[in-house]
Amino acid sequence: MNGVEFARSLFERLDEAVYVDPVTDPTWQGDFNKCHENVDRWIALHPEDRSVRGYLVVSATEFSALFDLHSVVERKGGPLIDVTPLRYRLRFIQCSLSDNQFEACKRYFNQLPYIIEGVGYPETSACEDDLPF
Repeated sequence: MNGVEFARSLFERLDEAVYVDPVTDPTWQGDFNKCHENVDRWIALHPEDRSVRGYLVVSATEFSALFDLHSVVERKGGPLIDVTPLRYRLRFIQCSLSDNQFEACKRYFNQLPYIIEGVGYPETSACEDDLPF
């Protein structure tokens, strides 16, 4: 799978994107722009919960989208929560990524633009190279 195919797979799943509520624990203080670190800290304090990797939908039209790699928490027996403060409420698409795949996405696809073919441009994304997974 290359970067274009990966971006297309996210674009085709836009209808699965959900809003994730922010954490309501008054003792928690997450850092802006540190979602992966915030989730790791949360899981260290709450080992019964699990991290969930995916992408925020920063923008989307019928022809294009911009995705940002993001991490949230799934509470044990409960909903997803976002332990990172966000300036805007954005939808989240969950991805089933192994630890190695996630690390590769952090290196190559932290932000992933996508434009569909047929609107005056060829189908494109941030990277056309094969993914290391």
